[in-house]
Amino acid sequence: MDIEKYTNSKVYEFFEWTFKLIIWNVLTIFITCLAGGIPFLGFYLLKEGIFASICSILTIVLALFAFIPCYVTIFCCIKIYKEDGYAETFLLYFDRLWDNVKSLYKLELIILPIICLFIIAIYIYYAILKENPEWSNIKMVFSFGYYFLLICLIILFLCFLNLPMVVGHFRMKTKSLMRFTLKITFKKIFSTAMYLLILVMPLLLALFLNFLFPVWILLGFSLPLYFMYFIARRDYWKLIKDINEIYKEEE
Repeated sequence: MDIEKYTNSKVYEFFEWTFKLIIWNVLTIFITCLAGGIPFLGFYLLKEGIFASICSILTIVLALFAFIPCYVTIFCCIKIYKEDGYAETFLLYFDRLWDNVKSLYKLELIILPIICLFIIAIYIYYAILKENPEWSNIKMVFSFGYYFLLICLIILFLCFLNLPMVVGHFRMKTKSLMRFTLKITFKKIFSTAMYLLILVMPLLLALFLNFLFPVWILLGFSLPLYFMYFIARRDYWKLIKDINEIYKEEE
């Protein structure tokens, strides 16, 4: 048997990619659940009260704090393996994860508290508007605040969709990373819409067709990021060639 011919075949490449995508996806879900597991246990045991509420908030915050670098790491692994042609599955993942944690923790310390405050404020505005259905000037102010914060959350989510591509191609300081990600989100709004569709559609299918949920557990993040890589590749190659534009973002 010609081993070299076998390893270069499309069938081998398909199963090699499938294996890596599954491993990276499962590791991401496992690490995320592990980070939020301890406060969630407190929430489960207490069930109600102020401490239960604190535990529920900590569960979400810690899970997101772990998930964001893990999610970015999947894209970095895909990019490296696609362009270099060889990489150890586990070693590459944890090497990139540690690097991304160091690169993103400042951004997370800034963004996650803001997201939490926005969500709490939206909940409060919604409760007030629901209890006071009559139209008034005060209600108009609360309605404005409610929709403004909701739009801000949507913008942050769209920026999150572009974050793996930005981190995977460039190394920036936190301020420059935030500014550049926001800029690229709206500059490449069509690509951003494609990222949204690619990421959300599998989740919706898994929720409405329960038999697909195990498939989502295995490939729900890694496979969309694999397709996102091909969408983003041309745009970011152009940005890399135009190095002067990147320098301007760093200044």
